[in-house]
Amino acid sequence: MTWDEGLRNVIAPILLQLEDVPEAAQLRVLDPNRLYVLLDELAHAAAYRPDSLEGTEFRSGRAGAGEETVLMAFLDIERGERRTDLRDRLGEFARTRKHHLIVRAPDGTPVACYATELDGGVLRVPLLRLADHATAGTVGRQLLWLLRKQARTSGAQVVEIGDPYLCVSFERIIGYESYQRVGQNWYSCVVDVLGTAAQVGRPELLLSRRADIALGREQVHYRSGRGSALREPSRVVWYVSQSSTTGSGRFIGTSLLDGIDKGRAETLFATCSHYGVFRLSDIRAAAKDGYAQALRLSDTELFASDVPRHADDRLRKPLGGPQVPLSPTRIANQLFAELYALGQRREDGK
Repeated sequence: MTWDEGLRNVIAPILLQLEDVPEAAQLRVLDPNRLYVLLDELAHAAAYRPDSLEGTEFRSGRAGAGEETVLMAFLDIERGERRTDLRDRLGEFARTRKHHLIVRAPDGTPVACYATELDGGVLRVPLLRLADHATAGTVGRQLLWLLRKQARTSGAQVVEIGDPYLCVSFERIIGYESYQRVGQNWYSCVVDVLGTAAQVGRPELLLSRRADIALGREQVHYRSGRGSALREPSRVVWYVSQSSTTGSGRFIGTSLLDGIDKGRAETLFATCSHYGVFRLSDIRAAAKDGYAQALRLSDTELFASDVPRHADDRLRKPLGGPQVPLSPTRIANQLFAELYALGQRREDGK
């Protein structure tokens, strides 16, 4: 261990190349602060394995003891941040066990990093950075949502972003993600309850898609141009019917329905294709007499636990409501609330 950054930068790469000298190849030259990270990494190896980010090839995982150089690459030189300042902050994160994570693109390029700490009812985010990358805006919006999701899972009511060097990319999009600036920090409330429109939380994604779509917050779904019970704005509950491939019928999640566009398949494809993975042939197949509806959806949330059809049958008896529909059907607010509550129940029953 040494505080000498120059020595670490010189010696550490050499050691990694000494494959013919096993004793030397196993040595690591670390900032003393990173020893805390190394010990945690050894004790909780599984926590440091990168996970897929929202079902894409992007990966997110805790920064290991040997990744100080990767984190230092997010230094904000243009806004006057000094290397010593960022290094000191990273050292403080390591000493106080603040988890700091790195998000990597499919080719391994670091595209974002952030640190979190649960402080009572507040999830504090003292570090939140984006690299200059083609997907920066999309990844940034997804991270802002994931922070609220992490807060809800942890029982926090507020997300506080306190990075004094929040990049321009984040400042452009953060207001769209329900964050408000107070002083030098940004805050977002996390309301884990179902009720009025003001109390409804925001969600995640439904389908496995390519990265630029799967990390996005808006999607589109096509159906025939026939009239239906759908109205905008509203909430949608997604039902997967029983089949040999999907198993028994079940409710799997919800979305916000922001708008309904009707038109010829070719027109809808031209205006909405960037939202999803549907091909023109798919829209034509869904159309009736050449016309289709494009349902513009946002904040799709997968349930923590699928709600089986028999649970809906049981709920409908006291609450009233239609049989499991073959087409969009209106349901009572209370029935929606009960289905949502069942869907949020985790495997531990909470």
